[in-house]
Amino acid sequence: MPWTGKARAADLICLGAITLSGFYYLALAPLRPLLIARHTTLLVLLTGSTESLIAAGAYVHVGRLPLLPVLPAALVGLMKFDVLYWWAGKLWGPRVAEFLTGGRASDGRWRRWIQWWQRRLSGIVSRFTPLAVVAAPFLPIPSSLLYAAAGWEGMRWVWFLLFDAAGELLWTGLLLWLGYSLGQRAVRVVEAISEYGLWISLAIIALVMARVVWVTARQPRETPGQAG
Repeated sequence: MPWTGKARAADLICLGAITLSGFYYLALAPLRPLLIARHTTLLVLLTGSTESLIAAGAYVHVGRLPLLPVLPAALVGLMKFDVLYWWAGKLWGPRVAEFLTGGRASDGRWRRWIQWWQRRLSGIVSRFTPLAVVAAPFLPIPSSLLYAAAGWEGMRWVWFLLFDAAGELLWTGLLLWLGYSLGQRAVRVVEAISEYGLWISLAIIALVMARVVWVTARQPRETPGQAG
């Protein structure tokens, strides 16, 4: 667990909310091919996914979708869980990095990144935290780590939401521009995905189930001696 000592109510609520957000995206995965063409703005609102924003830009180009509703939908879709990671950083400090990376922060490049963040940027990192939050969608570092870092560096939640919104608006603009530039070519791809959406969704479900079965099968089973 990312906290030390006995868990507080805030620890359990934050952990539960982050866990549920993962299940949320997993549950929506099979619906994405079904929604992308006929309910593009709704998909943007629910997921903020790259493909939905590119599709929205393409539909704006051909006159089948107004731009105005897409922008607030994109902000909600992209930002809806970001504050949870800021809160996790505020609650647990740098320890949250190992939790968010599934333990990978304890060694390898993640450990080096955390050490660099803590030792080399101590005292001046707060100056660059706003820039990191704005640039998070464009960087190869997982955004959740940067949002958590904003929390453990003491950024107030109001400022975090403002900088986060600025970064997500820039990211939204880039993807909408890309879809708009592709125009009818992107529309044809989106409509092809939608046409076979049911089969794609069933394939996604099958892959998820196969993954669960494979992971379960790899887990060591208890022997009679261990059970006692």
